[in-house]
Amino acid sequence: MLYGFGVLAAIFVLYQIGGGLAAFLVAGSAEVTGETVGTHRLMTMVGQLAFVFLPTLVFARLFSKDLRYMFPMRLPSFWEMTSALVAMFALQRLLELYLVLQDMVPIPEYLQQILDPLRSMLESMLRIFVDSDSIPELIFVSVVVALVPGVVEELLFRGLVQRVFERVLSPVVTAILSGIIFGLYHLNPFQAVPLIVLGVFFGGLRLRSRTLVLPMAAHFLNNMIAVLAVHLGLEPETAVALPPPPLHIGILNFLLYGVIFVTAGVAYLRTTENWRAEYWRENA
Repeated sequence: MLYGFGVLAAIFVLYQIGGGLAAFLVAGSAEVTGETVGTHRLMTMVGQLAFVFLPTLVFARLFSKDLRYMFPMRLPSFWEMTSALVAMFALQRLLELYLVLQDMVPIPEYLQQILDPLRSMLESMLRIFVDSDSIPELIFVSVVVALVPGVVEELLFRGLVQRVFERVLSPVVTAILSGIIFGLYHLNPFQAVPLIVLGVFFGGLRLRSRTLVLPMAAHFLNNMIAVLAVHLGLEPETAVALPPPPLHIGILNFLLYGVIFVTAGVAYLRTTENWRAEYWRENA
């Protein structure tokens, strides 16, 4: 278990310092603006590949000589994939409703004065980073924001880390722990709860399916929906511009997507009901 935490600490330092320094040197500024966003996107992708993907492979190889054991890539069945991705879509909508409620929770004024500028800065930088004005730019943003993180982060968290933790913890605890770490790893206090929930969901997909293909696909879908929402102008300019929905609309949306999530989740659980046999075979 110490090996897993050591890996996380090493890759965190490599990516934050190495990747951040490389982006600063190439872009000439740490601030993401309309003039530097292209360079920051490119360096973000290079940083993830150089400081997350490659170290993950190295640490996995040091832990086990069998990379197929560390990173199983079994292709899921059609119904397994469909139920998992439908559940992912519904869960994302539920988490968006949660964020609306979170913004409605009153906090002390002195704390609000500290948090509002930080949130505005983070959301502004993220919007510039994700926004795209053409199809070629949309494709590039999709690769940087959805495809590369969907593969690289899943190899690290649901591949290396979850596999290492499985050696000393129960599989369910391992999936939950890797999800919590995933959420905290992003260093975004305003979306910590949704990120943790998503991380636990991805961990559950990895646990039940015994493959990284499903959490990778779900991670990609989650990020891709956000990219498309910004590209199509479905996101407001700022979070402050989003008015709270009428209570009855919010309740109906919650019930609708809750039913979809539960239905798809139950269908997924039924398609993966034999996961324990595969788990014990892998760890025998």
